[in-house]
Formats: sequence, structure tokens, C-alpha cells
Amino acid sequence: RGRGVVGIPVGPLEVLRSMTAVADQVICLQSPEIFSAVGEFYDDFGEVTDEDVERLLKQHSRGVHGYVVLGDVRRAE
Repeated sequence: RGRGVVGIPVGPLEVLRSMTAVADQVICLQSPEIFSAVGEFYDDFGEVTDEDVERLLKQHSRGVHGYVVLGDVRRAE
């Protein structure tokens, strides 16, 4: 039985590698070499509602390009 896929917008490479222990695939949009905090990568890091998340997932459910795929730990630039 598969363990699933983890998707996150930004994260340090060492954390992404550790996630492969619990997921079949880890997808991350950005993995900068110097990483301090997630909030540094957003103009607005305010909370979002469950309804906002559901709406955005439905709008963007056709796939994402330019992401980092880890499972075999490959990085897209």
C-alpha cells in the first residue's frame, strides 16, 4: 500500500528529504539553499479559511509546473 504524496510550497531540502520516509513522493515549489522561515517567501502570510483552501484547490487541480519532486530526490530549477 502506498504512503501518498506530500505537497508544500516552500521548504529546506533537508526537510524535504526527511519527508520521503513517510511519503512516496514530496512535491515542493521552492527549495532555496538558504532557508530561515516560511513567512519570508510570502507578501501576505495571513491565515486562510478552509473555504479559501477548497476553492484554490479546485481552481488549480490540473497540475503545477516547475516544482521540486522528491522520491528519488530530484530538484527542478
